[in-house]
Amino acid sequence: MRDKARTRPFLDRIAEEWEKYPDLRFGQFVMEAIPDKDKLWNCEESEFLRHLDAFSNKVTLK
Repeated sequence: MRDKARTRPFLDRIAEEWEKYPDLRFGQFVMEAIPDKDKLWNCEESEFLRHLDAFSNKVTLK
């Protein structure tokens, strides 16, 4: 069984980043972070956060 303690830190990190883009709906935000639907379906939390970091860095650089 997966550790339940992973959920809140993961969601907090998503909220922290999403709050930077208040005009994006949640689905838009997620698809910006991971545009490949196949990767999203099988994405572990750690991989999702790596994609989120890459999205954040890409947007920040613009």
